[in-house]
Amino acid sequence: MGLADRFETKVNKNPVWKFFLKAETSISTVCAFIGVLGVCYNVVGRYIFHKNFFGMDDLLMIVMIFMYFLGSAFASYDEQQISADILTSFMKNPLKIKSLRAFQEGASALVCGVYTVWLFEYVSYNFAGNSRTPVLKVPYWIPQSALLIGFFFMTVYHIYNMILYVLRTIDLKNAEKEAA
Repeated sequence: MGLADRFETKVNKNPVWKFFLKAETSISTVCAFIGVLGVCYNVVGRYIFHKNFFGMDDLLMIVMIFMYFLGSAFASYDEQQISADILTSFMKNPLKIKSLRAFQEGASALVCGVYTVWLFEYVSYNFAGNSRTPVLKVPYWIPQSALLIGFFFMTVYHIYNMILYVLRTIDLKNAEKEAA
């Protein structure tokens, strides 16, 4: 068992890590379900009963933003984010591919980290300013906190994946040395 496998096993057995992964997927699933029900309720209310529930847009905004950003964070963990990774398809050397992936994950972690800091300042500003949605008067910091939470976990997962690729590169180098 190489360094990467040991690291991955140790992290994935951590109860806090497991809790956050389970919470992300569970909350995203519940938000998706609530979002679909909310849209169906809106459609039936507007077009069949000719009634409109003012404020449903505020509620759906909160639910769908949480669903989107928690789902996006989990996609970062699972390495399922959309990417335009053309370089690795032309590379043949597995060592260079792993090194490039480590660099890409590090760059993604850096960008997500910057966004996390900015979002923290933005959410703090709106929390202090007490700005609210027009209809239901829901504080704006609530849906904005979904972005903060999502980007925080994206940063953590990109760091995790970067460490994995660095360790995989080291494992590959060690395997090449042993084979020689």
